Amino acid sequence: LPPLRRELRVLSACRHGALVPLLAFSMGAGAPLCLVYPFMSGGTLSERLRATDDERALSAATRLDAAAAIARALEV
Repeated sequence: LPPLRRELRVLSACRHGALVPLLAFSMGAGAPLCLVYPFMSGGTLSERLRATDDERALSAATRLDAAAAIARALEV
């Protein structure tokens, strides 16, 4: 399998509370890659990491907890 297809199959199989599951993907000749994830009402991790307002910004402790949880999820 090409590297991208192999990575998408691995991401599709990952199930862990710290990871948002990849529900589906589509890749066709000449069409852009499409990834389908569940809706996240609180926003994406990327948005929360870049947030500047106090209500949405993540504390240093929360960032560390998230990084550790993601590392544990990927270790399995």
